[in-house]
Amino acid sequence: MNFKRLIFNILIILMPVKSMSQTIDGLNNYIQNTRVGLVDEFIDRFNGKISHPDIPSTQPGSKKTNLMMLFDLAQFKSKNDPLYKEAEKMVDIVIRNNVKIKYADATWTALAHCNGTLHGKTVKFDLYLTVESRGKDMYKWVIANAKGSLFDTTPKNKTGNIMLYPDDHETNFISLHRMTSEQSFNVVRFMEKNFDYDTASVFAYLVHFGQLKINFVDDLEFIFTQVPGYLFHIRYFQREKNNAGWLISKFDKVNPKEKTAFLNSIHRINH
Repeated sequence: MNFKRLIFNILIILMPVKSMSQTIDGLNNYIQNTRVGLVDEFIDRFNGKISHPDIPSTQPGSKKTNLMMLFDLAQFKSKNDPLYKEAEKMVDIVIRNNVKIKYADATWTALAHCNGTLHGKTVKFDLYLTVESRGKDMYKWVIANAKGSLFDTTPKNKTGNIMLYPDDHETNFISLHRMTSEQSFNVVRFMEKNFDYDTASVFAYLVHFGQLKINFVDDLEFIFTQVPGYLFHIRYFQREKNNAGWLISKFDKVNPKEKTAFLNSIHRINH
């Protein structure tokens, strides 16, 4: 085989590899462009500032199609799925009311599922975080509430026998020692009738005294309440499809009273 023939054969071998490489690179770029990579990007797509690359703005019904692509489509069996139909109803309300999501709103919250350590043991709990203004056009994330079984103070003994007795004042309230050393798990039974327990304060206390440490955020989701009659969550979906990234993972129909109760529980109103 002469030298020219050898070079020709090598080129023939390499050409499909190069072609395949270009195809893979093109596919990777396509997936990257279609993925909702950031929460801010989700907000921009929801607000109609940017669109899914596959859906041109000139396409009839493009606004609705773009919004439907912000759902995790894997949760629907088909377009005839009642859940899909409900998603379409929510999208119709978004379009009809021109609903927009604003970063500075107090009507959305981050829900961080945390892995931590309390007294040397691994614990899991949730933190709700909201956006708070810190000056003109300046904001920060703040911890609004904490929830989890480690903050549970439900008394083990629900009988009326657990108490500080009427004559305890005659013994310098010696029963207070017994309460903390023998009945600590029933501490709520010793509080006044209208005692309002605040888990966020307990979280702050435990962290302040170095008893509770956060190892990492195990999972993260965001909850939005801006759509009339609905509340929806978004999570990050890592997959090589044109429906990936930050997507609506679930949504619920709620009435105004239920939505207000949810927001009040996050912001600890009436505590």
